[in-house]
Amino acid sequence: MMIAENEAEEYQVAEQKKQVYLTRVNQLFGNIKNWLKNDALQIEQQEIAVTEKFTGTYPAPTLLISTQTGERLVDIKPRGAYTLLAEGMIDVEGEFGYEHITYMVDGGPDSYKANPQNPVQILTEQRFKEI
Repeated sequence: MMIAENEAEEYQVAEQKKQVYLTRVNQLFGNIKNWLKNDALQIEQQEIAVTEKFTGTYPAPTLLISTQTGERLVDIKPRGAYTLLAEGMIDVEGEFGYEHITYMVDGGPDSYKANPQNPVQILTEQRFKEI
């Protein structure tokens, strides 16, 4: 019975994390559409399937940006809520290459180093302060 309760809790946490991620993706896509509203571009929002170990497969929006003549400039696709050192990742792929956008909170991942006055003690600090 205890295993079932833990699995139910894990499912609930995964579902919440997925919903927060999808909210952030939609906010970003809304911003991108707003930033590009005065440009002569075609912006098409579609839906793709994202599969993650903890959430299974779920629908997520993807943004396809093209010129007015239909030449594809960039595809912006959600990768997932579960990623190392961040709270979600989006892939950006275009003619000039492939990049990732990661969502980090509170200064990003922590970095660790030994205390110079006491080498046994480990100091923790945010990698990206004030970001």
